[in-house]
Amino acid sequence: MPRATITAILTLFWASISAQIIVTSSLNQTFSGSPGEIKFIDISLQNTNPESSKIKFSLSDYRNSCSEGYIYEEAGSVVNSISSWISLEDNELILLGKEKATVRIKIEIPSEAEQAHGHICLFVTNEPVMGKIEEGEVVLNIGMSTRFAVNLLFNNKAIELSKPNLQLQNIFYNQGRNMLETEYVNIGTASDRFSCKIEVVDTSGAVIQTINTRKQVIQPDQCRIVDVPLNFDPTDQLYTFIIVARTEISSDLFGIAHDMKLQ
Repeated sequence: MPRATITAILTLFWASISAQIIVTSSLNQTFSGSPGEIKFIDISLQNTNPESSKIKFSLSDYRNSCSEGYIYEEAGSVVNSISSWISLEDNELILLGKEKATVRIKIEIPSEAEQAHGHICLFVTNEPVMGKIEEGEVVLNIGMSTRFAVNLLFNNKAIELSKPNLQLQNIFYNQGRNMLETEYVNIGTASDRFSCKIEVVDTSGAVIQTINTRKQVIQPDQCRIVDVPLNFDPTDQLYTFIIVARTEISSDLFGIAHDMKLQ
């Protein structure tokens, strides 16, 4: 009986498997510019393998969905795409074992650009590494390929009202994890990084816990969940949560006080 050979290629996003060439710079690159300007963004790479590895670059657009996350589309197919502004010197790159490299992306903002913000995703995809599994008469070749998604986020400096606007649209207590979960949506017109300071006040007016959260990037129309572990055991009483979100670039504050009974 002849042996059957099956080949499968799996492309996985970073953190799913051990990568070959990894992106060591931020996966969210925010830049501001005015119409007619030329900008450059450097992407840092490192080959974690002792042998040579190859990567390919490609552009993709996407939409943000609070329920589904990133929804990827063909480059140039969505509103506020900046795919036509991007210049890549090469579509692929080979790095020697353990080699580091920097890829410079040229961005030419059109003189007629009127949009307040824009974005594009640069995919950095490793060449598949093949492995062989033999099961009786069947030979299965499996290729594992890691992919990094680098978001390039544009804010238009020529538009004064191009700012983020964070709205707290959901807040709830996860009793099983003893954690407060808040969900923000950016209804503004600019990307930014933000963090939160949260104070928990009991019925006596005493502040029983203060939390400073890590910074996150939030794009227009994007949702971000902020998880806050509580270090006390709720005693079936009313607590007041004073929550202040602060953006890094625009230095705006968005604060609320929310009462919630925890048990």
